[in-house]
Amino acid sequence: MNYSFSTVFITILACNISLFLLVIIFHNKKLLMNAGYKLLTIFTGLTLMRLLFPFELPISSNIYFPELLSWLVSGLRQPHITFFKWQLSIWNLFESIWIIGILVGILHYIWEWKYLHRIIVENGINVSNNKKYFILLNRICRRKKKENNFRIYEVPSITDPMICGLWNPHILMPTSMQITENELYYILCHETSHYFNHDLLFKLLVHMVCILYWWNPACRILKRQTDILLELRVDQELTAYNSSQKVDYLNCLLKVAKGSDHTGLSQTAIFFCSKNNSLFFTRFQFLLEEQNIKRRYLLNYSLLVLMSGIYLLSYFLIFEADYLPPEIAQTVDVPTAENTYLIENGDGTYDVIYDGIFIETTESLEYYPNDLKIIKKIKETTQNEE
Repeated sequence: MNYSFSTVFITILACNISLFLLVIIFHNKKLLMNAGYKLLTIFTGLTLMRLLFPFELPISSNIYFPELLSWLVSGLRQPHITFFKWQLSIWNLFESIWIIGILVGILHYIWEWKYLHRIIVENGINVSNNKKYFILLNRICRRKKKENNFRIYEVPSITDPMICGLWNPHILMPTSMQITENELYYILCHETSHYFNHDLLFKLLVHMVCILYWWNPACRILKRQTDILLELRVDQELTAYNSSQKVDYLNCLLKVAKGSDHTGLSQTAIFFCSKNNSLFFTRFQFLLEEQNIKRRYLLNYSLLVLMSGIYLLSYFLIFEADYLPPEIAQTVDVPTAENTYLIENGDGTYDVIYDGIFIETTESLEYYPNDLKIIKKIKETTQNEE
């Protein structure tokens, strides 16, 4: 597998196209209802997998940019800036800023996690053994044939029930919330379903991808759509077999949403409800109309083929620049294994030797044939020249 500017480029291009199509589906009522959350989850999963593996496979084929675009890309990759003893390109500067942004994102996530932990420790009251929570939670876990490992805390500083903790799940309940036993049952069912479906882990994975590609605005779309899909799955799971239960559940959602006012902690926890109008409307619309929709399976199969095709083609086809530096262009039409070899300097750069003459030092070999000999030791270089 090979990682380079070209593999990052095709990854971002393919994923942004996929996310653009997903945006169209989410904003079109008929398409959203027809596709359903399961198919949309597959599409989102493919996009997520592509972002996680921005590499070129041995089976990949190169498609070369036009001359002007190749020249621009080559300009980004060629060293133009001297920083102490290093020769840097614009792409190197971008990579440095990219890494700094990743570190900032990780630190912010750690801070948010510690802040939530501090809220629980300093303000939370453990009510796990409280009768109204204990009985309902045990009933839910027995019905799902799962062990009850949950801890429930009442916290005065929150306004929306939430669940957090990958290994030691904590359900946080607002102290001031006035709800009936039936509404509490729905809330606990909702939060435990998120945990049993491993939604906290999936949410963390998506967030890590968004930290990795923090500079790509499309990642915000991916995060928002993932939140919607996780909620749609749990909503459908809890109301699939009982229409009257669906009405009660919707009323519970509406009641909690009226008092919900959370603005942080969205990366480390999953909330029962949200004041995000778009998310709230989508959940209501999906629950009310899903059973009445007549699915057009031909359309769904077409969407599946389209999204899968984008994913697979992004691995089979890699866009490359087709441009030689002026130094090489003046001496040789095309470097080959017979007239050119490379010396690996040990610092990530290579010296290009054409016909026994030094041409340039480069950090990228993506513009050279793959079969050029690479010599790692200076001693071998001398013997080769002799």
